[in-house]
Amino acid sequence: MKFPLSSLKERCLATLAYFDLFDYPLTFDELKRYFLGEQPSPQTLKDFLDANTSVINSQDDYYFLHGREHIILQREHREKISQQYWKKVRTYLPFIQLVPFLKMVGVCNTLAINNATKESDIDLFIVAKTGRLFWVRFCTVVLFSLLGVRRHGHKTAGRFCLSFYVDESALNLHSVQAGEDDIYLPFWILTMKPLYGRATYEKFVKENLWVEKYFGRTLSVAKDFWKPNALRFFGLLRELIFKGKLGDFFERKLQSAQMKRHAHHAAHLPSEASVVVSGHMLKFHNIDRRKDIALRFEKKLNELF
Repeated sequence: MKFPLSSLKERCLATLAYFDLFDYPLTFDELKRYFLGEQPSPQTLKDFLDANTSVINSQDDYYFLHGREHIILQREHREKISQQYWKKVRTYLPFIQLVPFLKMVGVCNTLAINNATKESDIDLFIVAKTGRLFWVRFCTVVLFSLLGVRRHGHKTAGRFCLSFYVDESALNLHSVQAGEDDIYLPFWILTMKPLYGRATYEKFVKENLWVEKYFGRTLSVAKDFWKPNALRFFGLLRELIFKGKLGDFFERKLQSAQMKRHAHHAAHLPSEASVVVSGHMLKFHNIDRRKDIALRFEKKLNELF
């Protein structure tokens, strides 16, 4: 599939088709926000939807592909589950402010669009200060393990997945896109819910202007950021302790240990894995479904077009 898409029909159907892969109908406002390619005016979009009811249906303020009205109930069910997960986010995620050298935290994947299932975990994207990536990784793993809410082994549902870290020098994620047809990553960036670190998120947006190729516009900076509370004071205090040679020492030790562990496990990773262990990025996805999603997306578009 070549991006950007040309006609309004292609762009509208492609947007609905992508979310249909996840059984997710869209409201009118969501359709505008997630619209692939050049965004039409609200009235133009509304007129198009009204004129194409043979392929696009609407019900209960949702829009979806023809014959897919049953996904409305599924979305509503998953929204209820997602609200329970957001309660966990509000309860436990503020403790991450205790972590020194933390620059940004965002919720991503299914929970970011309130489409979590009972089996879903809570995926986090974490940005560390340059030179302290492995220290931040270590501290967050210890913290969420002590809180008893870290995803580990078969314990996944409703737990925090700590599998994607970058430092401030690696905010541009174009290097991990799985080819031009990897539409999942641009949508992953667009739908992320950043909660902490407004200044770093603004840099993240600027570093990922390449997604304009898919959406025909730049990302807007989210407004709903947490204000640091008293917990952040202790995180900053630890930064003072570990910002110099002592912190450099622990960073080297932690990096060496992680590199050795990765080298040991690399040969046993499944073919669908997407794992990056470098001085600026830690990405632990043993199952990466992006290529499968791209194939399913292209197949659906071929059927529609």
